[in-house]
Amino acid sequence: MPIETAQKIGKRFLAGQETANTYNNQLAYEALLLLSDHIPEVKKQCEEVVAENNIAVDQINHWRNQQFHDLAYAWFEHRGLLGAYLASHIQSTDDWLAEAPRRKDGSIIHKCKHDPAGSLLDMLQAYCIRLARAAKLTGDRHYIDELIHQFRIHELTLRDKNTGCYHQGQGWLADDALSPGTWSRGQGWLLHGMAHCLLLMDAWPEEQQELLDFTIALLNTLTGLQDDDGFWHQLVDQPEESFPDTSGTALILEAYVLVSAFMIDDTYQHVIKNAWNALKSMVDADGVVDQACKGPGPIWETEPWRNSKAPKGDPHGVFSTLFACAALIKHPQFLD
Repeated sequence: MPIETAQKIGKRFLAGQETANTYNNQLAYEALLLLSDHIPEVKKQCEEVVAENNIAVDQINHWRNQQFHDLAYAWFEHRGLLGAYLASHIQSTDDWLAEAPRRKDGSIIHKCKHDPAGSLLDMLQAYCIRLARAAKLTGDRHYIDELIHQFRIHELTLRDKNTGCYHQGQGWLADDALSPGTWSRGQGWLLHGMAHCLLLMDAWPEEQQELLDFTIALLNTLTGLQDDDGFWHQLVDQPEESFPDTSGTALILEAYVLVSAFMIDDTYQHVIKNAWNALKSMVDADGVVDQACKGPGPIWETEPWRNSKAPKGDPHGVFSTLFACAALIKHPQFLD
């Protein structure tokens, strides 16, 4: 079933001849490259579109242009050329590590036009995945040191002591206040980063276990916030105040699946099954994903996400659902 769902979404996405010029589209192509061996009917077209970007193995893809994604890495991994791309990836990663603006506590700041700007879960995941990849490719533990440092700081500053969920960021409001409310896709972004980092950290078991503990703590919190139909809601800790969100549900589901592979029991299997049933119900026969909420989330206020139903076809639903499908195809045992 995840293969059929991914196939419908992928065909529709590619039928629109989508270019890879937005972060939503780039993430969708990253997910499609992961899925390409399972849905060969979209593989060739996906490869052709990505190839049109003329990404060269010696090209330095500056971090400012890839704050939520890394299509270049996904492309060269897909083609078996990570060895050739290594120097470029490391240079780009080192540049980000050295140049990233930071808060006083050392947490990285999202580089954008807004003033003031602050930490942001969306960017944290991409930064840490890039660090984990650099560590895996080089064996250099200073990337792991920075990765676990960032997760520690964000857990300390952004995790709500009462609800257990993470605020979207800090520093965007006057007096360095926390962003209000906690957002479904924000939890999903964070968990996407945590899960993909964990997969690359076997050489550093102590840090891997620490990150796994952070991840499981959040998953355990979210288990109690999943609604009866299997969804998580836009304001994830206030489900009675907001509508279900497909994009957040999809990224959270992906993490439950990938993290369950580290566990010796089936603790989360019922959560996974319920979330998958909810998610697939939001994909119509034409591959349109419904109820994926708009961005940028409750960075400054919660009202736009309070009792506001998401429109049909928002692009955030495409890449998030494709990533969930990829995880379930890799680990089909959790739907048995």
